[in-house]
Amino acid sequence: MKSPLVNPLELYPHEKFPMQKQEAPGLNSKMLPIPDCGEESYVGNKRLEGRKALITGGDSGIGRAVAIAYAREGAEVAINYLAVEQQDAQSLKQLLEQEGKTIHLIPGDLRDESTCIRVIKEAYQQMGGIRYTGNKCRCTGSLPGY
Repeated sequence: MKSPLVNPLELYPHEKFPMQKQEAPGLNSKMLPIPDCGEESYVGNKRLEGRKALITGGDSGIGRAVAIAYAREGAEVAINYLAVEQQDAQSLKQLLEQEGKTIHLIPGDLRDESTCIRVIKEAYQQMGGIRYTGNKCRCTGSLPGY
């Protein structure tokens, strides 16, 4: 006997969230409620054991979700973020280290070319290589000449 079809829109909660506005860059820690970027919902399956990943914008939002997923899949992770996002980066580091994962924090503004080079070099040195990059940062502001 077939089970009846269920409308997927009726399977999940439909919460009303208050309108929120933050100046860029936004911080997860200032959102109400704090979004689940996989902290509560994502379970890894060791698909990336032994791999090394650099995630830009890894402190919050999609970048945070990617960092959590890669780490829970077994990858050693380095994240880049702006210095003003240190609180979100630290909370991610604490979460993953409590789970026995390895994460490296590398702050820096990627609008500056020398910072880009420094971030890549630091990630490479700290992890002994880079296999994957997740470019999730959003450049806030304009670059000269663009």
